[in-house]
Formats: sequence, C-alpha cells, structure tokens
Amino acid sequence: MLIAYVWKNLSILLISVVNWSGIWKLKVPPKIRNLVWRMCRGVLPTRMQLQDKGVQCPMNCVSCDSTQEDVQHLFFACPLAVQTWRMTGLWSHIVTVSSTDVSATQIIFNLVETLPAEQKQLFATMLWSLWKHKNLKVWEDKT
Repeated sequence: MLIAYVWKNLSILLISVVNWSGIWKLKVPPKIRNLVWRMCRGVLPTRMQLQDKGVQCPMNCVSCDSTQEDVQHLFFACPLAVQTWRMTGLWSHIVTVSSTDVSATQIIFNLVETLPAEQKQLFATMLWSLWKHKNLKVWEDKT
C-alpha cells in the first residue's frame, strides 16, 4: 500500500519535472513564463483564488459576467478567450486537448509539450494578453 502511494507520487513528480522544464524553456519574456508557471501552480490571483484566500471581491468573470472567474474559465471557457484562440488558430488544439475533463494545468502542459515552437510562443503570449486584458478592465476600466 505504501509502495503504491510512493510510486504514484513519484511518477507525478517526474512528469511534473518534464512539464515545468517545458514552461521554463519557452522562448518568451520572463514575465510570460512566470505567468504560465503561476497558472499551473494554482497561485494566479483570479477572483476564485482571491475568494479562497479570504479576499472579498466579486466572483463573476470581468469579461463576460456569466460565471465564476477561475483559470479554466478565464483562459479557456470565457467567450473572449474562445474568440481569441479562434483568431490565433489555436482553438482546435485547445479543443482537442480539453475534449476530456482536464484541468487548465493539464491543457497548458499538453500544449507546451506538443505544439511546434512558434505556436508555443503564440500560446503563451496569448495567455499573457488575456491576463493583461482582464487586469486593464478591472483596474483601469479599459476594454
């Protein structure tokens, strides 16, 4: 029983090491790599994350006002995000990866591992763009 538990956690750790190195090897500015890392670590201050930490703030998405704002919604389910991914040509890749019930972290790890280098850069940069858009809307009421 203990051996199975250790083996399971060790295999998860080994998979994670490969995934993390893929993020840190992205050919994008450090602020973008840091954003992707924070998304995957679950420490990006989305409204759901802030609520979990005791910060009183609205729960709804800033862009579509329709649901709770978490990483999954903000970057992969919000109509603004979907439109953005369609315009970049990456939506079909995201749909393929997320066809099963997977987390945002799994989507990111999968795409960072499988996309060609140029598309990886575009993917990471668009994540940054969506995050920047959200923050401009919250803090400066810009769209």
